[in-house]
Amino acid sequence: MRVGVLVGVVSCVVAAGCSTTVSGTASDAGVSRDAGGVAEFRPVLSAVAPAVGSAVPTSPGAVAPPACAEYRDRPSVEAGKACRQDPLLGISDEYRAGVASAFGCGDRALDGKTDSDLPLATCDEDGAESFVLDRAILGGDDISAATASPDPNGTGWTVQLSFRSAAQAVWAEYTGEHVQERVAFTVDGRVVSAPTIQSAIVGETTVSGGQGGFTEEEATTLAARLGG
Repeated sequence: MRVGVLVGVVSCVVAAGCSTTVSGTASDAGVSRDAGGVAEFRPVLSAVAPAVGSAVPTSPGAVAPPACAEYRDRPSVEAGKACRQDPLLGISDEYRAGVASAFGCGDRALDGKTDSDLPLATCDEDGAESFVLDRAILGGDDISAATASPDPNGTGWTVQLSFRSAAQAVWAEYTGEHVQERVAFTVDGRVVSAPTIQSAIVGETTVSGGQGGFTEEEATTLAARLGG
């Protein structure tokens, strides 16, 4: 996963050193999602190195929900939601630390089965970072277009995102109020990218892959997964 910044709009969605620009406005046309997967945009509440083989909270003051022990012993969607989507994750630092310590990034029981109205403990697709995310602020249905194209201002490829009009207003307001905070783009409950907001995003979002840009394959895959 590339980790970058959201400059003016979205900056870096899949590797270190990404940047972005803004232009145009979002349309109201919907798009099909041929690649499948449920896309969401969630605020990042915390992010740490993933737990390794232990269901016992390791951070000082960490308290894992009781359901986490059951989930670890007998994995199921029901127990997974009770552990990794406990509503207290949205308000309790102790619970966030406890849940982050209680599951491994190899756990895929909730992939594609998460509730967008609840917080979520999850990992990036590489298993390099463990996240606790707030409830979704936007979903894949809010994206009106996601396309990949060669970068006209440099090398490599970029991804352009447009939101439907109502969603664009939500995105602009949210990003304007959360500058210097991270926001995660997830597909089926896994973090594809978690860039840092640098300013309000008020128009079309161009996502670049940093120095050298994305490869064509990276850009087209990302566009498909985010809704193109």
